[in-house]
Amino acid sequence: MKISKLYRVSAIVLAALVFAGCSSMPLHPVGSVLTNASSILAGKQVPMDKFTTQDIIRYYTSFTWDDVTQSGGQHEVTWNWYKGDVLISTVTKNVVFHHAPFQLWTTRAAAALGVGKFRIDVLIDGDVKSSVTFEIQ
Repeated sequence: MKISKLYRVSAIVLAALVFAGCSSMPLHPVGSVLTNASSILAGKQVPMDKFTTQDIIRYYTSFTWDDVTQSGGQHEVTWNWYKGDVLISTVTKNVVFHHAPFQLWTTRAAAALGVGKFRIDVLIDGDVKSSVTFEIQ
């Protein structure tokens, strides 16, 4: 009985290690666009770098990997929003990259950010993979 339980626990640990190994596939950004909600509602993704406080800002980033016939694996994705050099918002989540290209996005209301110069960094497993600067007037 104890040996059987040991095998089950070992199998679970081994499965977790195999799945974790999938997350080591390096991801590469293949495109990004910073836009607003009005553009999205019109069925477009018009690139922008200046916004008003009435805008809803959305940043799209697409990724691929070397063997697109396989899943890109699970990766920790972090979006950091900066006003100047000060980190003002961050979100981190684990994402499974099922297929390539895989698109991620982050959204903020410009009014909540305020007026000024900003930057958004997208980190995958702690490494900055994409970055964009913009201004809210």
